[in-house]
Amino acid sequence: MSNLLKDPLVEVVFGVKWYIKDKKDYNNIKYLLGDFYNSIKEKYPRREKIEQEPFLDDSSFDIPMDQFLPSNLDYPNIELGLNIMELISSYEQYNWSEYRESILFSVENLNKTLIPLVNPTHYHLSLD
Repeated sequence: MSNLLKDPLVEVVFGVKWYIKDKKDYNNIKYLLGDFYNSIKEKYPRREKIEQEPFLDDSSFDIPMDQFLPSNLDYPNIELGLNIMELISSYEQYNWSEYRESILFSVENLNKTLIPLVNPTHYHLSLD
């Protein structure tokens, strides 16, 4: 699969959202951001906090908190929260085959990190 000839994209976002119910999992999820970074830091060495609205705190769900970026580019980047991961690419950086590889890399590392910490009841995937 290749890019479209007249590509309407501004940004491509692949998302994974997971759900947990066990109280023990809520206690363990706080380790996700650091553990995930350790698994991807060779490919995404830059880590930045995403500015949040003042009323949000570190226990807010559905909101990416950290952004992981390649050393010399801004895209693709991974945004991660307590129950959400997004892989974002810009129009200028987008190439389906490379983006697909980035999806596989990020999901593989998410599973490697997430499964030992929590037991998600289910996942939702999106591609925007």
